[in-house]
Amino acid sequence: MKISWIIVITCTLLCNATLSGQVRSQLRGFVDQDYVLALSTANKFLSAWQTRDQAAGLSLLSPSLRSRDSEDELRLYISGLSNPYHASFEIGPGEQLPDGRFAFEVRLYEHYRGQRIQERRLRPTPSRIVLIQIGPEDWLVDQLP
Repeated sequence: MKISWIIVITCTLLCNATLSGQVRSQLRGFVDQDYVLALSTANKFLSAWQTRDQAAGLSLLSPSLRSRDSEDELRLYISGLSNPYHASFEIGPGEQLPDGRFAFEVRLYEHYRGQRIQERRLRPTPSRIVLIQIGPEDWLVDQLP
């Protein structure tokens, strides 16, 4: 009789742990309007980085980021060097930070013109881009990847 109760209690605990883990994982999959708008701004900024569009990129930077770095440094970050050039980027899932900002994992890819590299290379080290809300539907980059 005791063994039956132990089995029932163990099964109940295991089922509850599994279900609560599934619920937590499903809740993490939800996104709201702020997440989508922050992600959109991250994509716009990284597209400006990829195409070296300084005007578009600078327009998406927060005042606090602009005060931390000089405009020349920010322009150089966006436009990059002549070789390698900004080739592509990947944006991973984001998370809301305790202060309300959003952070997204980012990988930036560059390509050396005129050099055909045959060997496989490791993916770039992930970094993150952080966005801050400045209005009901307006987000700006607050930390560069």
